Amino acid sequence: MAEIALSPDGRYAVLVIEMFDHGAESETILRGFPTAELACEYARRRTRDSLEELRDASQSVGDLRRRWLSFGEDCCVIGEHYCAASEVDFFVTHPATAEERDWRSIEALVAR
Repeated sequence: MAEIALSPDGRYAVLVIEMFDHGAESETILRGFPTAELACEYARRRTRDSLEELRDASQSVGDLRRRWLSFGEDCCVIGEHYCAASEVDFFVTHPATAEERDWRSIEALVAR
C-alpha cells in the first residue's frame, strides 16, 4: 500500500478497503475527521455494517467471518493504530444495533 499523507489541516482520515476487489482501485480515503475518536468510531460502524449486511441466521460464525473476508469492507484510521478488522471476531459473535451500524450520520458531519 502506498503511503498516504494526511490533509494539511491535520485532520484524521479513514481508509475504506473493499475486500471483494482488493487491490483493483478498491480503496477510498475519507478525509476531514476532526478527532481520532470520531475517525475510529466511523471505521468501526462502517465495518460492522458491512458485516451485518452479510449476516444470515442459518450460517455459522466461521462462515460469516469468511464471507466478510471475501465480500466486506475493512476500515482503518490513517495516522492511528486502528483497523476495524482487529474487532471482527467480536463483531461476528455480537450482532450490531442500528446505532452501531450508523456510519452515515458520522460521514455527514465530516467536511470534505
